[in-house]
Amino acid sequence: MKIYWIFGVMKIRGRNMGKVLSFINMKGGVGKTTLAVNIGYTLSKEFSKKVLLIDVDPK
Repeated sequence: MKIYWIFGVMKIRGRNMGKVLSFINMKGGVGKTTLAVNIGYTLSKEFSKKVLLIDVDPK
C-alpha cells in the first residue's frame, strides 16, 4: 500500500499564505481520510497550528 503525499507552499501576491499537504492514492480504503484527520489534529493540538481540512473524496 502506497499513499503519496504532496507538500507545497501557497503564495498570493508573492507572500507565503500557508502550506498545503495532500494525500493521494487512487485505491479506496487505504486510510487517506483517517491519516489526514489525525495529522490535522496533531498539528492543531500538539504544535498550535491552524488547520483547514478539506476532504474531496467523491465517496
